[in-house]
Amino acid sequence: MGFIERRNGRYRARYRDPLGRQLSETFSRKLDAERFLREVQVDIERGRWLDPSGAQLTLQSWSGEFLSLARRLSPTTQQTYRRDLDKYILPRFGAYRIGRLPRTK
Repeated sequence: MGFIERRNGRYRARYRDPLGRQLSETFSRKLDAERFLREVQVDIERGRWLDPSGAQLTLQSWSGEFLSLARRLSPTTQQTYRRDLDKYILPRFGAYRIGRLPRTK
């Protein structure tokens, strides 16, 4: 769980991400800071939390990083991933930022 501190008339909500790094967000109302901490905690517990800095990456740039990390996979698996990304995913969603991808229902 996180905590809230008051600084210069504003409220800073501080929390730790799943990797243990301390992050914060600033609000003008204490109620908003408390709500934010509750939502972050629920997202972390459910495995739906997104790193705010990583959420700004486009799917196109993320896919390049993903494929570079997939070098340990067999060459045919890498080719299949590249084909599927190029044919189905990136034409439609490549320009989307990770944090703005539409959710499935």
